[in-house]
Amino acid sequence: MKKEIFYIAIPIILSLSGVVYKSMFLSGTIQNTQVLLDSNNDMVAKFNKDCFIQTHINLVKKNYIDNRRDTRTYGEVIADLLKITENILQKSNIQYKGNDINQDFDEVKDFKNGISSAYINITFTTEYNNLKKFLAYLEQNTLIINVIELEISRTKQKPDENTINTLIDQGIEFDEFNVKAMINVRIRLEFVKYL
Repeated sequence: MKKEIFYIAIPIILSLSGVVYKSMFLSGTIQNTQVLLDSNNDMVAKFNKDCFIQTHINLVKKNYIDNRRDTRTYGEVIADLLKITENILQKSNIQYKGNDINQDFDEVKDFKNGISSAYINITFTTEYNNLKKFLAYLEQNTLIINVIELEISRTKQKPDENTINTLIDQGIEFDEFNVKAMINVRIRLEFVKYL
């Protein structure tokens, strides 16, 4: 019985003495070390940011010029943005009709934040892989493009005669969820320009 109390008491005494030692002697040192670590992390982050900007200053300037709102009218700007959107759709192998791409009639200017926004709405039906390509091309573009809304719905798949006959011959029932179906996509893009 005495041995069991000894085995229980010793770890408790050591733990309490460690807590007392930490609170009395190490608390100031731990706080000072944390302050030094935080300031060091801030300085390293600022240094890395400054180095990145300095080594890519020409790219930063070019991106700013590409995304700056110039003196053209809103109609001229939106025509260029529609052309860029159509090029991205074509590179993504997405089929669309002329009426599937619409723009907002007015430009939205936020003078407080120093930006101007133009909105383009697109609807199309495509495969999921093409939508992934489209979003990747949007992200890789040098223009500032935000996806404001994205609505995806799966189309109901209807088999053709050859598919039905093949499935009947194999004794398989057609299941619309076991085939690769097209998706209907409605997307709203915001093109941001600096004032």
